[in-house]
Amino acid sequence: MCGNPETSSAYRSELSSLIAVLFLATKICTRHQIESGKTIIYCDNNGAITNVFHCTYTGISQYLHTDSDLLMAARELLATLPVSVEAKWVKGHSTAQTLSIQEKLNILTNKLTGNYARYPDPKFVP
Repeated sequence: MCGNPETSSAYRSELSSLIAVLFLATKICTRHQIESGKTIIYCDNNGAITNVFHCTYTGISQYLHTDSDLLMAARELLATLPVSVEAKWVKGHSTAQTLSIQEKLNILTNKLTGNYARYPDPKFVP
């Protein structure tokens, strides 16, 4: 987790990760002049997926949510992408006998972020 420790949460970390992936996709499309296509993003936080990809708000209530800054940044990146983006939920912390590639990558990601949370780079500690 990053930023102000008072507002840090696993949900906020998931939103930050979605922004990073959307930003990377934007840069790839720009660099390689990709003007159409489709990509899939996998995430183990269904709330983040719903709030970025499926929620529509009217009025000012959207600006009153704790994480409205990240939600707006993610939606803005999503709107500027020349490719269609589908978000799919992947089971987090799966203990299934046979794991999909998405579940394996999710487990690896959780391990890496857990290690960083325990041993952060001193320059980036909030």
